[in-house]
Amino acid sequence: SPSTSAPPPPPPPPPYDDNNVGYGPVARMDVSATVRSEPPVGYGLLIESFELPWNTSSVRVRGFRDHPDGQPSPSRAAGLRVGDVIASVNGSPTSTSSFDDVVAMMTQAAPMAALGLHRPADRPPPPP
Repeated sequence: SPSTSAPPPPPPPPPYDDNNVGYGPVARMDVSATVRSEPPVGYGLLIESFELPWNTSSVRVRGFRDHPDGQPSPSRAAGLRVGDVIASVNGSPTSTSSFDDVVAMMTQAAPMAALGLHRPADRPPPPP
């Protein structure tokens, strides 16, 4: 009689990337940008907290607050993109910081903050 064997186990799921893009291999670029706070918009940066699957949170760029005259916000002009994860402020890592801690770090850094960012490498550049 023919021998039967159990099918091979399914492969493990790919690791979850820390940019919260989803499951799957995502190449990440580490990017830095220096942003100057300018009245009346400050850094002109809208950020949000998001949860990672291993019960930690990070802070990422949600959008921008441009100048009333239509000029781009300092953060947009510095090259930040929606979805960028703020990894450090003036060299201090944010990986164990709460949302409020990151806001405080950026406030204390004013008028200029050096931001370390994580960005998926396959994210296209913003439109001109």
